[in-house]
Amino acid sequence: GSFTCDNIDECAEGTDDCDAGYTCTDTDGSFTCDDIDECAEGTDDCGAGYACTDTDGSFTCDDIDECAEGTYDCHADESCMDTDGAYYCIPDDFDL
Repeated sequence: GSFTCDNIDECAEGTDDCDAGYTCTDTDGSFTCDDIDECAEGTDDCGAGYACTDTDGSFTCDDIDECAEGTYDCHADESCMDTDGAYYCIPDDFDL
């Protein structure tokens, strides 16, 4: 007697062991778990003022320093102070 071997699609059957943050890709006789780049796909939840950085299986939201990058909008007589996820402008003559 003859027999054939059919590939089992572990991804379709849900029998893969890929963690959250990974996508299952079926291969011939097996499967792979590939990192999902939430930053590139736009599925991260980093708000304005944060930069998304892809990590293995997840992502992080890093504060953007608008003052250091020069992307702030303060008047000429104000200084920029970076805060977590934003910035604010303080008058140059303000005593901290």
